[in-house]
Amino acid sequence: MNLPEPLYERLARRAQKTQRTVEAELVDAVATSLPDEPDELPVDMAEAIAALHLLGDEDLWRAARQSLAPHKVERRRASADAQQGSTAHHQ
Repeated sequence: MNLPEPLYERLARRAQKTQRTVEAELVDAVATSLPDEPDELPVDMAEAIAALHLLGDEDLWRAARQSLAPHKVERRRASADAQQGSTAHHQ
């Protein structure tokens, strides 16, 4: 896999500090940034994320700057908490 030089250098510095390989750092970075299963996200959020590749830079920046209304944030938080609770019972 080819990585942009600045990204590789960041991984190399991190690997040196942790006394690990660059590959181990890359695997750790990817593993911590991805959800365990795609179906763990609420459907509307998964659909929105899946469509991000269709947006141009300007639209992506606009989306990044938006914030949810407080009642929507609370509803998503409650949904995530409920989902984590049901996941914990299955483990």
